[in-house]
Amino acid sequence: MPPAEGRDAPPRRVAALALAVGLLAPLVAWLRLPPVARGTLWAEDGAVFLAGAAAEPVGTAWLRPYDGYLHLVPRVLADLVTGLLPAPAWALGTTAAACALAGVVAALVVLLSGGLGVGLPARGVLGLLTVGVPGLPVEVLGNLANAHALLLWLVPWLLVHRVRSRSGAVGVGLVALVVALSEVQAVVLAPLGLWRLRDRAGLPARLGLALGLAAQAVAVLGTDRSPALGDAPAGHLVALALGAGVLLPLWTGQVGAGSWLLAHAGPVALGAAVLLAAVPSLLALVAARRADGGRRALLVALPVGAVALWAVAVLVNRPPLLLPAGPGQEGPVLTVLRYAPAVELLLAAALVLAAGGLRARRGGQALVAGGAALLLLAALAGARPEATTRSTGPLWEPGARGAATSCARPGASATVPVPVAPAPTWVAVVPCSEVTEG
Repeated sequence: MPPAEGRDAPPRRVAALALAVGLLAPLVAWLRLPPVARGTLWAEDGAVFLAGAAAEPVGTAWLRPYDGYLHLVPRVLADLVTGLLPAPAWALGTTAAACALAGVVAALVVLLSGGLGVGLPARGVLGLLTVGVPGLPVEVLGNLANAHALLLWLVPWLLVHRVRSRSGAVGVGLVALVVALSEVQAVVLAPLGLWRLRDRAGLPARLGLALGLAAQAVAVLGTDRSPALGDAPAGHLVALALGAGVLLPLWTGQVGAGSWLLAHAGPVALGAAVLLAAVPSLLALVAARRADGGRRALLVALPVGAVALWAVAVLVNRPPLLLPAGPGQEGPVLTVLRYAPAVELLLAAALVLAAGGLRARRGGQALVAGGAALLLLAALAGARPEATTRSTGPLWEPGARGAATSCARPGASATVPVPVAPAPTWVAVVPCSEVTEG
């Protein structure tokens, strides 16, 4: 039987579980990435965060907006990588730092998910979701620029957690502040803070998020960002991309499942598959009727917040959602978007919470076991994706060593460009003094 709402497992057992999950998650994140991706720097990681950290004193750019937003955690980790490692090791160091961040987030989810009427096994699963959903390796895991998806995943847990000590209040408030200073999309999930608004135990998280989002608002209003990629997509395409790009991969483990169905079975079959994949999320909403307190709030907020997050991200950035068939492709391709993993995390968490609080009645155990088996199979099927945005390189280490050779030539410039993915569009311009050291 799950623990009663508001009660928690013994602190030592919770701490042991959080430590185990926090150590396992970075390893899983690392192994889910192909070797070439581990050794390749992604666009902003190299061209903005690492290049900036290498050219300026530590801390100079921590609160400097880029593309209209603040990115505190990526900038801090970039300072750490460039300060501790020689330039040829920056790519592997960045991947390791981003995987370690995933471990910290996973451990925090375990710690923050107490008092929701679910047991330690469900809390362990919630923590491991941080590195387990299908879309993560494509453009999020091992990547600083898109690590904000993992920080966004912390927001609902911060807002329902009830602190029980002064040190806990300070810790939760600081984590919430750091999250908000690194991820502007936290504003989409912030309304969950209205639940139990008068409860002082939730004040640290609300205050930390409010301060961070206020700073983000100043950045948004005071700096420019890149224009939207295209025209506002039609509503049916937004819904189709959510179903085919988020819901289907949760159950198939393959981010390209929607495109495959569209090409081989047609739009009717794809629509039927999307509706079937949506049923578990709808059941999570139904389960909220039998839940209490924080679990009820989350069972409603997670699916609703996931849909809102998807809609806002797509409508603000306006990426192409359906691409025409290219060479070797059998039909139109649904775009794999970097917004998908955060939405997958929220939807998967709702299913875990619904299952974790379900009592053994009316075949409930069989239903939960079947759903858990399907999710596990999907996670295993997508453990190593066929391709990521960095799977084709260019590898950073040989580029950095070649840059050192260029810097050693007579009359060389004080800086040197090093290619990063996606090449040749992006390059990192770093000081020669950095690439020639060591």
